[in-house]
Amino acid sequence: MSTLLSVSCNKKGTENKLTITKAERIVVLCPSGAEILSTIGAEDHIVARTDFCDYPESLKQIPSIGGFSGDTLSIETILSYKPDFVYGSLGIHDTVKENLENLNIPVYLSETKDIEDILTEIEFMGSVTHHVEESQSVTRQLRIQIKSLNEKKNKNNSIPDVYWEVWNAPFMSAGKKSFINDVINLAGGKNIFSDVEDVYPIISEEAILSRNPDVIIIPVENGITINTLKKRAGWEQIKAVKNESVIFIDSNLFTRPGPRIIQAAEKLYDQLHK
Repeated sequence: MSTLLSVSCNKKGTENKLTITKAERIVVLCPSGAEILSTIGAEDHIVARTDFCDYPESLKQIPSIGGFSGDTLSIETILSYKPDFVYGSLGIHDTVKENLENLNIPVYLSETKDIEDILTEIEFMGSVTHHVEESQSVTRQLRIQIKSLNEKKNKNNSIPDVYWEVWNAPFMSAGKKSFINDVINLAGGKNIFSDVEDVYPIISEEAILSRNPDVIIIPVENGITINTLKKRAGWEQIKAVKNESVIFIDSNLFTRPGPRIIQAAEKLYDQLHK
């Protein structure tokens, strides 16, 4: 028989407390959460996922409840899998959380502002699923990789100014409170919008031009090319465009706040300093 377990996730002075049984039937709504559960050996606890929970490949064998957005998810469909725990993302699944908690189903919404938050969440999910040792083993290895990358970065005097384009209609980038800002720093770059408090601020084209980044990072899924950038008014004067210093990234690796984020930072370091 499972017993009640009280666990808490502390992040920068905030605390997310849950009192639950051992989570044995998890509906996971966010791709990063699915990766975390799989990495700590708790994939067999997942009874349902969303369409975007697609890594590792083995997750595709688990039933899907549909798209990622909380607005499109059916509470009835989630309930049909008899979950004892639901794992989503803050700002996307808030309504789902409210509806399910009214039915006494524990819900955790991920909020990761930096890499340390990601490590904390991995260990938190270890507690929730009783995979504590496995989760701590994962975070130990990630901390070793972080230390190694910091040592490499500290020996390199080059710190390129980086513009990370999340979207272009309107222009959106990563701000100070986004884990992406931390990834750029770990990779030895400087986010040109690190002074903006918002997680993903809407920014003006004039601000991008005036800050004149050395490197531009764009998800390959956005369908943008170097020629596209050259056709934007005034962009031919940006250093990154002049020098064709544009890095096209795989969003599935670089924008999911999960266990592969240090791998993403390592790849970005190599691309920024080649």
